[in-house]
Amino acid sequence: MINIEHITLLSAKFKLTTSVGYVIKSKSDCKFVKKTLWLFSKVTTIYIYSKSAELLAICDKEIDKNHNQLYKKIKYCKMFSIEESTINQTIDVLFINDNPKSNVIDYFSKMTIKNVIGHLDEEKTNYYYLWEKFRVSCEQIYITINNKYNKKEVLDWKKDINNPIELSVILPVYNLEKYIEKCLESVTAWKFKDIEFLVVNDGSTDNSLEILNRLQKSDSRIIIISKSNGGCASARQKGLDVARGKYISFIDPDDFISTDMLYLLHKRALSGNHDYVYTGYYEYYENLDVSKPVKNDSIYFPYNAGTTKEKEIKKLISDSRIAIWRGVYKKDFLNENKIKFQTNLRRFDDLPFKVEVMAKAKSVACITDFLYYYRLERPGQDVAVDDERLYIHFEIFKHLDKVIVDTFNSKYIADLMQIVKIDTHFWAMKKIKRKHAIPYYKKAMKDILRNMSVYRTFLCCLSYRDKKYFLKVCLLFLNLPRVLRKKKV
Repeated sequence: MINIEHITLLSAKFKLTTSVGYVIKSKSDCKFVKKTLWLFSKVTTIYIYSKSAELLAICDKEIDKNHNQLYKKIKYCKMFSIEESTINQTIDVLFINDNPKSNVIDYFSKMTIKNVIGHLDEEKTNYYYLWEKFRVSCEQIYITINNKYNKKEVLDWKKDINNPIELSVILPVYNLEKYIEKCLESVTAWKFKDIEFLVVNDGSTDNSLEILNRLQKSDSRIIIISKSNGGCASARQKGLDVARGKYISFIDPDDFISTDMLYLLHKRALSGNHDYVYTGYYEYYENLDVSKPVKNDSIYFPYNAGTTKEKEIKKLISDSRIAIWRGVYKKDFLNENKIKFQTNLRRFDDLPFKVEVMAKAKSVACITDFLYYYRLERPGQDVAVDDERLYIHFEIFKHLDKVIVDTFNSKYIADLMQIVKIDTHFWAMKKIKRKHAIPYYKKAMKDILRNMSVYRTFLCCLSYRDKKYFLKVCLLFLNLPRVLRKKKV
């Protein structure tokens, strides 16, 4: 049932409404019609659509009793029996208190409908199809949705007449001639009109730009931005600075995606007006041509149902992988919280971006399907670095301590960041060459103890991780880095 309080809040913008439509199904809807009519003092025409002829008679009787002055102006119409001339009519506000099928949505979309307010069940009506059909003429669509997890979400969409772009996909390219074509074929497979693919050529010296120019000729949605080489962070930020979409996505051009990933992410983001929505992904091993799903990455409850609970969202700081490329982000959320890429970082810029998003997001959801293919074992990847370049972690955590730990001044946030630091330094010490291991270890210990004591760190590990993890931390504090890393030549 449509929430009358929501309608009252929105009714201020409808003071000049002259035409109202209703899509109804039950006897109780007659009361709903009566409750909403008083909001529109200037109404001259009311359309009531129903699949039930019996209901129309009930509406006739009920409305006549309290709104006699409008009685002669009400047009009662059984579904699909309405005269063709009505198709050319304009409806200022259409209330949907039913679960219309696609053929019903198609019928109404032939009219000029300025605003849609309603309630529906995701299992019965494709809300995204409804949005696609009505957004052409609509100024605003406000729909409450009972999702498939029986949780209520709100689709609150407003048209921007100066900017139709819904989604901007940013791809930073540097010398990826071997992979870029396959990547773009997968991301452009969704033929959605109001999407832009911002390919930032970061000073490539191979044939990447020539390939991009060729691909652009067959798809005008591809926009090429060329700049001098400055690293992945600067390329991503360049794309973010010019992006026009309400939502932003980042794709690494050496990876590829399922052809419906962007569609499904945008659909999920729209249903709850979420700040961030992400999907599961595969690790794709290039040398073996094998894909392995990453299952232990917070892609199940409560995130699949969508959550606005602060503690659950912030828990993703430590419980989700960095993987910023498998999601969409609301641009207004990024702008309002001043979340940007640290362009001074030549690698691992996705770590601070991910942490800032999880620390500041108010609404998060995920899709449990595995839709992104993250390529591994490619020469030149950041994850292949094993020398002093890993020292960049200390610069990253210096930034995060300032903007997250110190700013939030929260024990919970500090605990989560401690887990992130330990995980990151564990990973680095397993990879780094032997000659760099001890210097890195000394810096890592200083970094780990910056925000809390050894005792509190142990308590933190016991609270958020298992006994095996606690043992590894003990080994770290006992100055046994060789135990924690693979033997390096």
